[in-house]
Amino acid sequence: MSLPQDVLGYIFSFLNPEDLGSAAQVCRGWNSTSQLEWVCQNVARSILDLSEPSQGTWKEQCLSLHRWKMWKPLEVPLPFSSVHTLEEFYVLLEDTTALEVVRPDSSRQSLFSVRNLITHEELRQINVQQYGCADIFWGAVHGTIWTIRDLNGKIFQFDIKTGECINQFTGEAVQDGQSSDIYSNDDEIIASVQNRGQIWDLQQRRLSQTFTIGEGEELWDIWGTCSTPNFVLCLAKKPGSLFIFAVNKKDPRIQTRIEVGFGAKPNTFKSHGSYCSLLIQGELHVYEDTPDAQFQLVRTHRVQEVPGSWDGTVRLYRNWVCLHKVDTFCVFDVRSGKEVISLKKNWGFEVRFQVNAQALLVIHMVSDTFGRLKSTMPCLYDFSRRVQQKPSSGWCSFM
Repeated sequence: MSLPQDVLGYIFSFLNPEDLGSAAQVCRGWNSTSQLEWVCQNVARSILDLSEPSQGTWKEQCLSLHRWKMWKPLEVPLPFSSVHTLEEFYVLLEDTTALEVVRPDSSRQSLFSVRNLITHEELRQINVQQYGCADIFWGAVHGTIWTIRDLNGKIFQFDIKTGECINQFTGEAVQDGQSSDIYSNDDEIIASVQNRGQIWDLQQRRLSQTFTIGEGEELWDIWGTCSTPNFVLCLAKKPGSLFIFAVNKKDPRIQTRIEVGFGAKPNTFKSHGSYCSLLIQGELHVYEDTPDAQFQLVRTHRVQEVPGSWDGTVRLYRNWVCLHKVDTFCVFDVRSGKEVISLKKNWGFEVRFQVNAQALLVIHMVSDTFGRLKSTMPCLYDFSRRVQQKPSSGWCSFM
């Protein structure tokens, strides 16, 4: 006696993508059940916390995640890139589109070109000077929104899909020798100078909060900022050690501090949703902004340390923590602590990457003999296999 399809589908919902694919080959009835959207939705969401498919249907999303776990992407080698300054960067969109934002003319520091990284076609230009932006001091990218602060403290937001300036704010000017950082997400901009921070509410387009780290104590320097729903997170230094400060957004006077020591790697201080990461002396720490508004350590992951090696690169994407260190790339699920994938990948000494549900964009940084960044070699791994245009001759892969 065969099971009703809804009961069989409920059972299939607990399978991983590989086992669901195997079940689909048993008979026509099982094949039909395995392709139900709600079954594929449950299987996909057991791996990645998605409210909806990043593109296409749940069945297509489930297949992309299966390729992730089995490491079966379409590898798209890309040309050498001229991205080599702090103001130039890459963007990986959810539909696997990869963009680069570069200066087309080094003599015009305010002009930037937005290009498709696969076709190398220029899509638009952005002249930040026409909006009153002085020399760029620092910048941050979230999705397609580029947030920059100039030397006068003014803050600008540009949508790189349209080239338009969508927000302008007046912040604190940065003096020579002062530490500074800027962070943005869909809801806010956080800017810091020395031990002082400002929060701009992007929904109401106004300055909503100001705060001081370690007020009343010896001077702190904020080395990095990020955010979770309830906290502004600051990686702050004072003589002798490094600390994470979790600043309560409702009442910035309430600050939780966690000493992490100088073994912490500031470039791995990242956040996404409710999670925050930091690599500390060969161990990746993941903190969570809990439902009851507490900030606490929830996961640790041991990482190979090699003397003289690159600090490592960490990216958080929903419930995934992605890490490249030395010659290993791994992804683990912060909810369970289980590895999604772990493999040996010798991508070079200094590697950066961007990740989403459909693709992985890896950037190998190439330096000259003096350690100065000379060029970058990107490669796109497309797990959706939607990228149609192949690179032309002369484009190369570093893999």
